[in-house]
Amino acid sequence: MYENGMVAVGNICNTSLSAQIKNRSKVFYHSFVELIGLNPARKEIVMSEGAQLLKHFRDQGLRASLAPHAPYSTSRELIGAIATADAREQMPFSIHNQESPEEKAFFESASGGFKDLYDFLKLDLWWFVPPKTSSLAWYAPNMAHSRSVLVHNTCTEAADVALLKQYDAYWCFCPRANLYIESRLPDFALFSEEKERLCLGTDSLASNDDLDLCSEANVIFKNAPTLNMTNVLRMMTGNGAKALGLEEEFGGFIKGKNAGLNLVEFKSGQMRLTKKLC
Repeated sequence: MYENGMVAVGNICNTSLSAQIKNRSKVFYHSFVELIGLNPARKEIVMSEGAQLLKHFRDQGLRASLAPHAPYSTSRELIGAIATADAREQMPFSIHNQESPEEKAFFESASGGFKDLYDFLKLDLWWFVPPKTSSLAWYAPNMAHSRSVLVHNTCTEAADVALLKQYDAYWCFCPRANLYIESRLPDFALFSEEKERLCLGTDSLASNDDLDLCSEANVIFKNAPTLNMTNVLRMMTGNGAKALGLEEEFGGFIKGKNAGLNLVEFKSGQMRLTKKLC
């Protein structure tokens, strides 16, 4: 990532294994300690386990906050507890949002692939009543007032975008991972009025060939005519820094700060990193 020009990264993790690597890295990390707990009755147990892992990262001098995995794997009560804890500490909150049509089916009618998976795992979902809304509409009121980063948004619709206007929320796209996992991309045109709240990510090597933001940007250039080069550069820099609450340190030219500087070439509608300057 550092060789590809990245200087600050929001990284989702659910164990302490990455702490030592992050301590040695030239990249600045914000670690999102990811929690999973679908049954509301387990909220306190999961929060306690998450607090221990969060303390481990902070004891290592690393910046970190809690994050629910996704609405289909985390109860609304747990999402609310996590968001409240993050807001109290003025730390960002992150969640995988509307990544697949199966998520939509689960929240509209408790059907589809996730229902089949939970039946296979013999999970008792007696307490879950499908809200017959989008998953985002279901959990958004529980995001409190924390700065939120919604990741993927592959199946987000216009009503969802309108709903999020009342929140301090950022939309993070990982287009190459979307193509790998779902063979589809978000409807970027829906976000044409949200250009100051869009940012770009890579997901992980489990769903990507490499961790290169320029390659992600090139998918945007090919598939999102409503986003120009200026918009995408902001997604890669200042907007991402704001989403992580790091705008005082990264994402632009800041007096007294080494925020990183890259030389890129834009030719024939595609971007290429030509040199990492600092």
